[in-house]
Amino acid sequence: MRLTRLMSATAAAALLAGAAHAQTAEPAPSTPTAGEPSAQAGAAARTGGQVTPAGDIVETVKAAGQFTTLVKALEATNLVELLKTTPNLTVFAPTDAAFAALPAGQLDRLMAEENRS
Repeated sequence: MRLTRLMSATAAAALLAGAAHAQTAEPAPSTPTAGEPSAQAGAAARTGGQVTPAGDIVETVKAAGQFTTLVKALEATNLVELLKTTPNLTVFAPTDAAFAALPAGQLDRLMAEENRS
């Protein structure tokens, strides 16, 4: 039940934030030069580029650095252990930018205590 609520809330947040994010134009990343490939790779990850697997789902989203709000939600709902120990899961993970694009107060409502059980 807890997983269903979190996934529903996350999906709703992702849809709302995705629509808001799609309406804002982002500049294209610059072409990397010889001395800056790692900086460009980090910028790509922060702006919605591919995320490199770093162990299980929780370790991967933590290592990516762009899912801190999702990690807080997972920890608040005690879902970290479930995601670490359940094989064959797919998580559509909204980034911090997606959560930031939510209407004012929506993230607070999603993270409210009554949604944690």
